[in-house]
Amino acid sequence: MSRRFVLMLVVLSLFLSSCTTSPLPLMQQALADRLARDLKQALGLSVRHVIAQLAEPGGYFDNPLVRLLVPPQVTLAIKLLQGVGMLFDEEAGDPRERLEKAMNQAVSAAIPTAAPILGQALEDLPLSEARTLLTAGRTAFTDYLKEKTADALLEQLQPAVTANLGQLGALGEYADLAEGFRALQLVAPEPPEDLPAVPEEPLPPAEEFERYVTEQAVSGLFRMVGAEEEKIRRNPLFQDVELLKKALGQQ
Repeated sequence: MSRRFVLMLVVLSLFLSSCTTSPLPLMQQALADRLARDLKQALGLSVRHVIAQLAEPGGYFDNPLVRLLVPPQVTLAIKLLQGVGMLFDEEAGDPRERLEKAMNQAVSAAIPTAAPILGQALEDLPLSEARTLLTAGRTAFTDYLKEKTADALLEQLQPAVTANLGQLGALGEYADLAEGFRALQLVAPEPPEDLPAVPEEPLPPAEEFERYVTEQAVSGLFRMVGAEEEKIRRNPLFQDVELLKKALGQQ
């Protein structure tokens, strides 16, 4: 659809709107339907591309936008254990780095199973709602997908993430860290002055750590999809959305 033709549609729709009581004149609806279908299709392709990217080795770990970091309480536990010389295996390297590598590898291996859920959600998106999302914001389609699929994605990914964390040794590492931290709380409640105080709360159980990893994976996925939607909307093919918003009296 050429830009000149789109502009003609908008101008004509504005003229027709003065001659009809319909809230969305026929020509405006035709333009909105066309753009909504095109954006929906383009986002579907981008979703598959994003998931393929994240599934590659380093897909999460090497991408600052989605890289998973250990929870703050785990970082604090490692710092305290290192500070008092109670770290369980210093020769193996920084436990925080090992955990983060395993976390990111685990979700990269699991993320392909998200594709069918997101694809089905886009397929089931009614045209009437897609038309509304078209002018609802720069990441409106992504926000819709997140609302519709986040819970299903967590349920789908959790078993695979947990299994991958176990195979990569992250769950054993986390258990050792939690045990060391419990011992620290018993024998050294007052660390050296250059270290923060030892909190009374133990590290969360492994199940909460696994859930945290899965939630971060899903959040990162939607950040990537949202960035792709914004990129799509900046494409000249979709700049006519602004003309449509003006035709509808939107700011």
